Amino acid sequence: MSSIMTFVMLMLNVCWCLSLIEANQFPFEVLLKENTQDLKWDENYANEKNEKFQNLANKVRSKLGILFRNATDITEIQVKKFREGSVYAEFTVSLTNNTNITQSYFTTALNNTNSSLDIYSSQPPRTIAADIELTSFVWKENYAISSSCDFSTVTKEIKESLFNIYKSVPGLIDLEMLDLKKAGDEKGNVEFKMLLDSASDVKVEDLEQMVKSNKGKSLTGNMQFGEVSMKEVTIASDTDDGRKPSWVLILVAFSCLAIFALIVYFVYRVIAQSFAQPKFKLANND
Repeated sequence: MSSIMTFVMLMLNVCWCLSLIEANQFPFEVLLKENTQDLKWDENYANEKNEKFQNLANKVRSKLGILFRNATDITEIQVKKFREGSVYAEFTVSLTNNTNITQSYFTTALNNTNSSLDIYSSQPPRTIAADIELTSFVWKENYAISSSCDFSTVTKEIKESLFNIYKSVPGLIDLEMLDLKKAGDEKGNVEFKMLLDSASDVKVEDLEQMVKSNKGKSLTGNMQFGEVSMKEVTIASDTDDGRKPSWVLILVAFSCLAIFALIVYFVYRVIAQSFAQPKFKLANND
Protein backbone atom coordinates (compact mmCIF):
# COMPACT_ATOMS: atom_id res chain seq x y z
CA MET A 1 0.00 0.00 0.00
CA SER A 2 2.82 2.38 0.90
CA SER A 3 4.53 1.75 -2.44
CA ILE A 4 1.31 2.66 -4.25
CA MET A 5 1.00 5.91 -2.30
CA THR A 6 4.64 6.74 -3.04
CA PHE A 7 4.05 6.14 -6.74
CA VAL A 8 0.92 8.33 -6.71
CA MET A 9 2.77 11.19 -4.96
CA LEU A 10 5.62 10.90 -7.45
CA MET A 11 3.24 11.10 -10.41
CA LEU A 12 1.48 14.13 -8.90
CA ASN A 13 4.83 15.93 -8.54
CA VAL A 14 5.74 15.09 -12.13
CA CYS A 15 2.38 16.41 -13.37
CA TRP A 16 2.83 19.59 -11.31
CA CYS A 17 6.28 20.21 -12.78
CA LEU A 18 5.03 19.57 -16.34
CA SER A 19 2.12 21.98 -15.85
CA LEU A 20 4.56 24.67 -14.70
CA ILE A 21 6.81 24.16 -17.73
CA GLU A 22 3.87 24.38 -20.12
CA ALA A 23 2.95 27.70 -18.52
CA ASN A 24 6.52 29.03 -18.92
CA GLN A 25 7.07 28.61 -15.21
CA PHE A 26 10.03 26.56 -14.01
CA PRO A 27 10.53 25.12 -10.50
CA PHE A 28 13.96 25.15 -8.83
CA GLU A 29 15.60 24.57 -5.47
CA VAL A 30 18.66 26.26 -4.02
CA LEU A 31 20.73 25.97 -0.82
CA LEU A 32 20.89 29.23 1.13
CA LYS A 33 24.10 30.63 2.57
CA GLU A 34 24.94 33.77 4.53
CA ASN A 35 28.45 35.15 4.22
CA THR A 36 29.64 31.80 2.77
CA GLN A 37 28.20 29.80 5.69
CA ASP A 38 25.12 27.57 5.45
CA LEU A 39 22.09 29.44 6.77
CA LYS A 40 20.81 28.00 10.04
CA TRP A 41 17.26 26.70 10.13
CA ASP A 42 14.58 28.62 12.03
CA GLU A 43 11.16 27.07 12.63
CA ASN A 44 9.56 30.36 11.54
CA TYR A 45 10.80 29.70 8.00
CA ALA A 46 8.16 26.97 7.72
CA ASN A 47 5.30 29.47 8.11
CA GLU A 48 4.77 31.67 5.05
CA LYS A 49 2.74 34.15 7.11
CA ASN A 50 5.57 34.69 9.56
CA GLU A 51 7.61 37.89 9.26
CA LYS A 52 10.89 35.94 9.23
CA PHE A 53 9.65 33.86 6.30
CA GLN A 54 8.64 36.99 4.40
CA ASN A 55 11.91 38.81 5.09
CA LEU A 56 13.96 35.82 3.97
CA ALA A 57 11.77 35.35 0.88
CA ASN A 58 12.36 39.00 -0.04
CA LYS A 59 16.15 38.55 0.24
CA VAL A 60 16.09 35.33 -1.79
CA ARG A 61 13.93 36.84 -4.52
CA SER A 62 16.20 39.89 -4.65
CA LYS A 63 19.41 37.84 -4.99
CA LEU A 64 17.83 35.55 -7.59
CA GLY A 65 16.78 38.63 -9.54
CA ILE A 66 20.42 39.75 -9.65
CA LEU A 67 21.60 36.25 -10.59
CA PHE A 68 19.09 36.02 -13.47
CA ARG A 69 19.09 39.70 -14.47
CA ASN A 70 20.18 38.98 -18.06
CA ALA A 71 16.93 37.08 -18.56
CA THR A 72 14.78 40.10 -19.42
CA ASP A 73 11.65 38.03 -20.07
CA ILE A 74 11.15 37.13 -16.39
CA THR A 75 7.75 38.26 -15.14
CA GLU A 76 8.05 36.97 -11.58
CA ILE A 77 10.25 35.03 -9.19
CA GLN A 78 8.17 33.49 -6.44
CA VAL A 79 9.52 31.75 -3.34
CA LYS A 80 7.17 28.88 -2.56
CA LYS A 81 8.61 27.51 0.66
CA PHE A 82 11.71 26.81 2.72
CA ARG A 83 12.67 23.40 3.96
CA GLU A 84 15.08 22.21 6.55
CA GLY A 85 18.46 20.63 6.03
CA SER A 86 20.29 23.29 6.17
CA VAL A 87 17.86 25.81 4.59
CA TYR A 88 16.66 25.16 1.05
CA ALA A 89 14.44 27.53 -0.91
CA GLU A 90 11.95 26.18 -3.41
CA PHE A 91 10.97 28.80 -5.99
CA THR A 92 9.50 29.25 -9.45
CA VAL A 93 10.52 31.54 -12.29
CA SER A 94 7.74 32.80 -14.58
CA LEU A 95 8.45 34.02 -18.11
CA THR A 96 6.54 35.83 -20.84
CA ASN A 97 4.68 33.62 -23.31
CA ASN A 98 6.83 34.56 -26.32
CA THR A 99 10.20 34.10 -24.61
CA ASN A 100 13.12 32.21 -26.13
CA ILE A 101 14.67 31.52 -22.72
CA THR A 102 14.67 27.87 -21.71
CA GLN A 103 14.96 26.13 -18.37
CA SER A 104 18.61 25.30 -19.09
CA TYR A 105 19.54 29.02 -18.77
CA PHE A 106 18.50 29.03 -15.11
CA THR A 107 19.94 25.57 -14.45
CA THR A 108 23.32 26.70 -15.78
CA ALA A 109 23.26 29.88 -13.70
CA LEU A 110 22.50 27.87 -10.55
CA ASN A 111 25.14 25.27 -11.38
CA ASN A 112 27.72 28.06 -11.62
CA THR A 113 26.99 28.84 -7.97
CA ASN A 114 27.02 25.14 -6.97
CA SER A 115 23.25 25.37 -6.55
CA SER A 116 23.68 27.70 -3.59
CA LEU A 117 22.69 31.32 -3.03
CA ASP A 118 24.46 33.68 -0.63
CA ILE A 119 21.94 36.21 0.76
CA TYR A 120 24.62 38.25 2.54
CA SER A 121 25.22 41.81 1.30
CA SER A 122 28.37 43.70 2.22
CA GLN A 123 26.89 46.96 0.93
CA PRO A 124 23.67 48.66 2.15
CA PRO A 125 20.69 48.41 -0.22
CA ARG A 126 19.80 51.14 -2.68
CA THR A 127 16.97 53.26 -1.31
CA ILE A 128 14.39 54.92 -3.57
CA ALA A 129 12.03 57.48 -2.01
CA ALA A 130 8.70 57.65 -3.84
CA ASP A 131 5.50 59.68 -3.78
CA ILE A 132 2.50 58.56 -5.83
CA GLU A 133 -0.79 60.38 -6.34
CA LEU A 134 -3.96 58.39 -5.74
CA THR A 135 -7.07 59.34 -7.70
CA SER A 136 -10.70 58.29 -7.16
CA PHE A 137 -9.57 57.95 -3.58
CA VAL A 138 -12.13 58.07 -0.76
CA TRP A 139 -10.42 59.50 2.30
CA LYS A 140 -11.05 58.18 5.81
CA GLU A 141 -9.93 60.04 8.91
CA ASN A 142 -8.22 56.92 10.29
CA TYR A 143 -5.87 56.91 7.29
CA ALA A 144 -3.98 59.67 9.11
CA ILE A 145 -3.24 57.26 11.98
CA SER A 146 -0.52 54.81 10.98
CA SER A 147 -1.46 52.42 13.79
CA SER A 148 -5.11 52.14 12.70
CA CYS A 149 -6.63 49.11 10.96
CA ASP A 150 -7.86 51.32 8.11
CA PHE A 151 -4.32 52.56 7.43
CA SER A 152 -2.92 49.00 7.52
CA THR A 153 -5.64 47.71 5.20
CA VAL A 154 -5.36 50.36 2.50
CA THR A 155 -1.53 50.51 2.53
CA LYS A 156 -1.41 46.71 2.26
CA GLU A 157 -3.63 46.92 -0.83
CA ILE A 158 -1.44 49.66 -2.31
CA LYS A 159 1.73 47.66 -1.54
CA GLU A 160 0.32 44.55 -3.24
CA SER A 161 -0.53 46.61 -6.33
CA LEU A 162 2.98 48.09 -6.41
CA PHE A 163 4.52 44.64 -6.00
CA ASN A 164 2.56 43.44 -9.01
CA ILE A 165 4.11 46.30 -10.99
CA TYR A 166 7.66 45.86 -9.70
CA LYS A 167 7.85 42.07 -9.18
CA SER A 168 10.04 41.65 -12.27
CA VAL A 169 12.59 44.31 -11.20
CA PRO A 170 16.00 42.64 -10.58
CA GLY A 171 17.13 43.08 -6.99
CA LEU A 172 13.83 44.26 -5.50
CA ILE A 173 13.95 43.58 -1.75
CA ASP A 174 10.92 45.28 -0.26
CA LEU A 175 8.50 48.20 -0.34
CA GLU A 176 7.92 50.07 2.92
CA MET A 177 4.79 52.20 3.21
CA LEU A 178 5.63 55.42 5.08
CA ASP A 179 2.72 57.85 4.94
CA LEU A 180 -0.73 58.44 3.48
CA LYS A 181 -2.15 61.94 3.04
CA LYS A 182 -5.28 63.57 1.74
CA ALA A 183 -4.50 65.74 -1.30
CA GLY A 184 -7.92 67.10 -2.23
CA ASP A 185 -11.35 65.87 -3.29
CA GLU A 186 -11.05 62.17 -4.06
CA LYS A 187 -7.26 62.47 -4.12
CA GLY A 188 -4.48 61.30 -1.88
CA ASN A 189 -0.74 60.75 -1.78
CA VAL A 190 1.15 57.70 -0.62
CA GLU A 191 4.80 57.90 0.35
CA PHE A 192 6.88 54.76 0.39
CA LYS A 193 10.46 53.54 0.28
CA MET A 194 11.76 50.99 -2.20
CA LEU A 195 14.76 48.86 -1.24
CA LEU A 196 16.92 47.35 -3.98
CA ASP A 197 19.98 45.15 -3.78
CA SER A 198 23.17 47.22 -4.09
CA ALA A 199 24.05 45.27 -7.26
CA SER A 200 20.81 46.29 -8.98
CA ASP A 201 21.41 48.73 -11.86
CA VAL A 202 17.77 49.60 -12.58
CA LYS A 203 17.27 53.32 -13.26
CA VAL A 204 14.93 55.52 -11.24
CA GLU A 205 13.39 56.82 -14.48
CA ASP A 206 12.46 53.26 -15.45
CA LEU A 207 10.82 52.70 -12.07
CA GLU A 208 8.77 55.86 -12.54
CA GLN A 209 7.75 54.81 -16.04
CA MET A 210 6.48 51.47 -14.77
CA VAL A 211 3.98 53.28 -12.54
CA LYS A 212 3.07 55.76 -15.28
CA SER A 213 2.26 52.87 -17.62
CA ASN A 214 -0.35 51.78 -15.05
CA LYS A 215 -1.78 55.28 -14.60
CA GLY A 216 -5.57 55.26 -14.65
CA LYS A 217 -5.88 51.53 -14.01
CA SER A 218 -8.12 50.58 -11.10
CA LEU A 219 -6.37 49.10 -8.09
CA THR A 220 -8.78 48.38 -5.25
CA GLY A 221 -12.33 49.53 -5.90
CA ASN A 222 -12.05 52.66 -8.05
CA MET A 223 -8.69 53.84 -6.64
CA GLN A 224 -6.06 54.53 -9.31
CA PHE A 225 -2.44 55.64 -9.54
CA GLY A 226 -1.81 59.19 -10.77
CA GLU A 227 1.40 61.22 -10.93
CA VAL A 228 4.59 59.75 -9.52
CA SER A 229 7.84 61.21 -8.20
CA MET A 230 10.90 59.16 -7.27
CA LYS A 231 14.48 59.88 -6.27
CA GLU A 232 17.38 57.83 -5.01
CA VAL A 233 18.43 58.55 -1.45
CA THR A 234 22.15 58.38 -0.73
CA ILE A 235 22.96 56.72 2.57
CA ALA A 236 25.44 58.85 4.51
CA SER A 237 28.82 57.20 4.92
CA ASP A 238 30.94 57.37 8.05
CA THR A 239 32.79 60.42 6.72
CA ASP A 240 29.56 62.23 5.82
CA ASP A 241 28.26 62.43 9.39
CA GLY A 242 31.50 63.58 10.96
CA ARG A 243 32.88 60.18 11.93
CA LYS A 244 36.22 58.98 10.65
CA PRO A 245 36.80 55.70 8.84
CA SER A 246 38.38 52.96 10.93
CA TRP A 247 41.75 53.17 9.13
CA VAL A 248 42.04 56.87 10.06
CA LEU A 249 41.33 56.08 13.71
CA ILE A 250 43.99 53.38 13.68
CA LEU A 251 46.54 55.78 12.16
CA VAL A 252 45.76 58.48 14.74
CA ALA A 253 46.04 55.98 17.61
CA PHE A 254 49.39 54.71 16.31
CA SER A 255 50.70 58.29 15.99
CA CYS A 256 49.66 59.09 19.57
CA LEU A 257 51.44 55.99 20.87
CA ALA A 258 54.59 56.91 18.95
CA ILE A 259 54.59 60.46 20.36
CA PHE A 260 53.97 59.14 23.88
CA ALA A 261 56.90 56.72 23.51
CA LEU A 262 59.19 59.56 22.40
CA ILE A 263 58.16 61.68 25.38
CA VAL A 264 58.82 58.80 27.81
CA TYR A 265 62.23 58.19 26.22
CA PHE A 266 63.15 61.89 26.44
CA VAL A 267 62.15 62.12 30.12
CA TYR A 268 64.10 58.94 30.85
CA ARG A 269 67.26 60.38 29.23
CA VAL A 270 66.97 63.63 31.20
CA ILE A 271 66.53 61.80 34.50
CA ALA A 272 69.32 59.34 33.71
CA GLN A 273 71.74 62.12 32.90
CA SER A 274 70.91 64.02 36.08
CA PHE A 275 71.94 61.04 38.21
CA ALA A 276 74.95 60.03 36.16
CA GLN A 277 78.49 60.27 37.66
CA PRO A 278 80.61 63.14 36.30
CA LYS A 279 82.90 62.02 33.55
CA PHE A 280 85.84 64.31 34.51
CA LYS A 281 88.43 64.10 37.30
CA LEU A 282 89.62 66.87 39.56
CA ALA A 283 93.30 67.75 39.14
CA ASN A 284 95.59 66.52 41.91
CA ASN A 285 97.47 69.27 43.80
CA ASP A 286 101.18 68.54 44.19
